[in-house]
Amino acid sequence: MSDLYPYCSKCDKELNDKEKQLNEKYDNLFYPICDECLTKHTKTIIELANEQID
Repeated sequence: MSDLYPYCSKCDKELNDKEKQLNEKYDNLFYPICDECLTKHTKTIIELANEQID
């Protein structure tokens, strides 16, 4: 875990162990994201995609 940046790349909140493991699992070592930001930005992407469909 020493190569993982320990803060969220969006909000600068320190990552907890679960978030660190998830980011490491997907090789997201340099721009990790916390669960809160991941949820928020995923919802934004879904909303934008829905607007494009309509």
